This record gives sequence, C-alpha cells and structure tokens, in this order.
Amino acid sequence: MKTLYIECKMGAAGDMLMSALLELCGDVEGFVKRFKALGIPNIDIEVEKRQECGIVGTHVKVMTYGKEEHEHGHHHSHTGLHDIEKLIGSLPLKKEVCENALNVYGIIAQAESKV
Repeated sequence: MKTLYIECKMGAAGDMLMSALLELCGDVEGFVKRFKALGIPNIDIEVEKRQECGIVGTHVKVMTYGKEEHEHGHHHSHTGLHDIEKLIGSLPLKKEVCENALNVYGIIAQAESKV
C-alpha cells in the first residue's frame, strides 16, 4: 500500500482535496463515472481543467441539490456523523473502503467537536 501525506495547516475543502487527488488518479473520466454510479442522493460532481494565473489544474465542482457548494448566498444544511455513517454503509463499495472512509469522518468529527 502506498501512503500519501497531506499537510494542510489551514484546512482543506473537500472539493479542493478531491481535485488534488484526481491529479494523481490518471483516469478522471472513470472516477467520475464510478462516483456517479454510487447514487449518492442529491450530490453530483463535474470535473474540468482550469487555468488561473498561469497554473493549470483540475477543478471539481460539487453540487448539492443542483447548486455548487461554494456559490455565494447558498445556504445548506449539514449532515451529522450518524447520517454519514449510514450513507457510507449503504454504498456498493468494498468493506475496506467503507471502513477507511468511516475512520476519516470519525477523525473529522473528533476534531470539529474540539473546535
């Protein structure tokens, strides 16, 4: 197994982290197809190459109920850890993948509870 260390002292938004990881993926279209096949309710993604200030990279637009998560003035509800655990447990993924995702969300929940 390979290990990737990410140092994000100022935090990391999910769409930005997904964009960075997709740069390592190699099969972006395949990833998007598999992600959409999961059937996560009310969530969709679009991936595009962008260039800003001479830097080219991948941009992932995450949409909830048809609106981009980072749109100004967009109000959304937050999902609790129990609901996230239930959703991850219902996805057609390998057991190890679900366990890893649940561990990540558990760590995030612990950190957020301290803040």
